[in-house]
Amino acid sequence: MKAPGAGKTFLVWGWLIHKPAGTAYVVAAGTDLEIRYENNAGLITLFAETTGFLDQTTEQTRFINGPSGAAGTIYGPININTQAKENVPLILDIASANVTTGTSDLYIDLYYSIIPIRPKG
Repeated sequence: MKAPGAGKTFLVWGWLIHKPAGTAYVVAAGTDLEIRYENNAGLITLFAETTGFLDQTTEQTRFINGPSGAAGTIYGPININTQAKENVPLILDIASANVTTGTSDLYIDLYYSIIPIRPKG
């Protein structure tokens, strides 16, 4: 997602992830889906565990409003005390090795606001 502009940042509220039925993906430990600021080394704003989700043959839908574990278990917010990142994009990333084999598309709705960063001083 494009950078929001000078003096602004994203505040991410949650995301809805949907995978239709199909061949299950092969997932390894640490292959979480992540929403990050800036690039694949940027701060994580949300993540979702892929085990119990992408590795299923049945239709799966998750709403995540915080980092999540297997089967949609919600954990507390992360990066709650980090500096806001001004004018950087959001990206979708996989934490480590890519998932393989699966045939289902992945549909993601991201819920966010663009907010101003207060000037220093």
